[in-house]
Amino acid sequence: MELFDNFIVDLLRDLPKTDFLKIYRSVKLVKLNKNEVYLQSGFYSPHVFYVKKGLLRGYYLDEDGEEKTLFLRWQKEFGSDPACYFDKKPARLTWEALEKSELLEINYDEIQELGKRNIFLLKIMLSSNQKLLKRMYERVEDFIIYNPEERFKVLLNKYPNLYERVPDKHLASFLGITPVSLSRIKKRIEEAT
Repeated sequence: MELFDNFIVDLLRDLPKTDFLKIYRSVKLVKLNKNEVYLQSGFYSPHVFYVKKGLLRGYYLDEDGEEKTLFLRWQKEFGSDPACYFDKKPARLTWEALEKSELLEINYDEIQELGKRNIFLLKIMLSSNQKLLKRMYERVEDFIIYNPEERFKVLLNKYPNLYERVPDKHLASFLGITPVSLSRIKKRIEEAT
């Protein structure tokens, strides 16, 4: 059981042993080095990942070839490329490790198949989907309600050490601003404290 961490074991503890073992056998541990690509845009992956250790970002290239960070996934979070997960199409994003990372990878189709026979697993899947949608909604809401400085502060309140772990160019892109604007925001915050 060393493959799973306590969070996953607790999440699946009420699952019948046979279903738990099926999931356990189908889980693959993926180790990534810093800056290593987990999933390249244009390729399909039927997998959902759980970040056991580390930090990943999902980004796309705009028409000028500039990277735009849409998602960050860190320890104890599930993730998947939205195009693969929802539409069964090739990934639109590239997923890259921002630091040395370990992922638990599982085939989503296998989980869905088990969920058809197990109401408890179906509830876990529904709960995970709700959390994912809530996070996406909050991200959209942040862009509508808050200005860039407020978005940065909200992000720091949720994840205090995030800007120590994410390079400024990726963090700025995630916030929808330039690295120069992020630098100014950081300076204003430092001067205010």
